[in-house]
Amino acid sequence: KEYRIEIKDYSNEEDPQTKMNADILAGNVPDIICLSSLPTGQYIAKGMLEDLTPYFEKDAEINTSDILDSVLEAMQVDGKLYYVCPDFTLSTLIGNAKDVGTEPGWTFEDMMTLLDEKGENVRPFYSENKSDMLYSFMGYGVSDFIDWQTGECSFDSQEFKDILEICNRGKNEETEYNEDSPSMPTLIKDGKVLFVDSSVSLEEIQVYRKMFDGDITFIGYPNSNKEGSYFSFYNSLAIYSKSKMKDGAWDFIRTFMTKEYQGNNEYGGYMYNTPTRKDCFDLMIKQKTATEPYTDEFGREIQPVSESFGGDLDMELKPFSQEEIEFYKSLVDNTKKVEEENEFVMNIIREEVKAYFAGDKSVDDTADIIQNRVTTYVNENR
Repeated sequence: KEYRIEIKDYSNEEDPQTKMNADILAGNVPDIICLSSLPTGQYIAKGMLEDLTPYFEKDAEINTSDILDSVLEAMQVDGKLYYVCPDFTLSTLIGNAKDVGTEPGWTFEDMMTLLDEKGENVRPFYSENKSDMLYSFMGYGVSDFIDWQTGECSFDSQEFKDILEICNRGKNEETEYNEDSPSMPTLIKDGKVLFVDSSVSLEEIQVYRKMFDGDITFIGYPNSNKEGSYFSFYNSLAIYSKSKMKDGAWDFIRTFMTKEYQGNNEYGGYMYNTPTRKDCFDLMIKQKTATEPYTDEFGREIQPVSESFGGDLDMELKPFSQEEIEFYKSLVDNTKKVEEENEFVMNIIREEVKAYFAGDKSVDDTADIIQNRVTTYVNENR
């Protein structure tokens, strides 16, 4: 009754992310920011986002303790909470347990050893294109190499050079996708493709076990600390720290953290995201494990999970077992990082790796140039 939300839509821009980011950095900042695909760490370092912790503390209905523990810990920066999000997926690397073992986490040295053992006819991802492989490794984890608080970067590290060297094993030609090309499930079953890099929700456990024809491991992207899985928050909302309408902004975004909102969403279909509230997570689990129809507390008729896939996958989703639930919970509980995109930094990397992929520059020289360019950008924009 007191406020009107006006939406500024960037989707018609030629490059929506870049245009929106440029507007925000230029000071044209809305009261509420949808952070999807934007450099959250950069905004936090610049002091642009309001700490929402005091708003939770004053709220009579919702609290930070309502949020899944691992999700809350990953969201927080120095104990402060700068955005909220009603749902998430998990971005990780999936492999056959026979190849990568059953414990998540590994290094680039581990990955290169496995690739060497498998030989030239086996590739890590469905696409063999070097640039596609680079995005598979860096699309989620580019922020791992940037500390926006201090301005320090580590693109001259051995870890980043390892990424470039693995990508350089691919091809410069674009991977062709046509009716005659073997599908990804076929190549995985035949042992020609080792990994799937994917956004994971509960449903994918059954899908990928079928695709890999056996036990899978959410091994994660390789890195030195063996923590290569990321929360993806595509619907995260923040309040501009200099907004003159902070109370109204909070009244709006708090809605997405209520049980009524998260619990009353339809989480019954394939590829739906996972709620961030503990009680709504439990409601989702109840739905996914149900073997008989029932009416939930919101008056919805819940049907047991049942969905069929044709083609090369040829499978049917069924109600989830307790073992599958615990397998998924383990991934949620042990994920500590948040995916953060930064298109400007990725463009620098893409520009500079071309010469390396073409054989015109060494990996050391390429990494040094990227390190210098990104460090300059970070310290000019934090």
